[in-house]
Amino acid sequence: SSLQRPLESLELPFCHLLPVDFAYLLRSPHAPALKKLDVSGHNLSEDLLQPFLQLLATASGSLRHLDAMECR
Repeated sequence: SSLQRPLESLELPFCHLLPVDFAYLLRSPHAPALKKLDVSGHNLSEDLLQPFLQLLATASGSLRHLDAMECR
């Protein structure tokens, strides 16, 4: 990554994420440093649930704000 410091905020509301997108985020060096994550509007009850839970586990040490409004 060309950033000097890892991302602290990631806002991805209503953008039709796929399981592969969460898998990519999970492998990112930014995931463990996230303080704010917005995944509003996604259907987390199907294919996205496991990758989403893995991302939450990876970010759990730093995450302070999770927005999952209108998720199913």
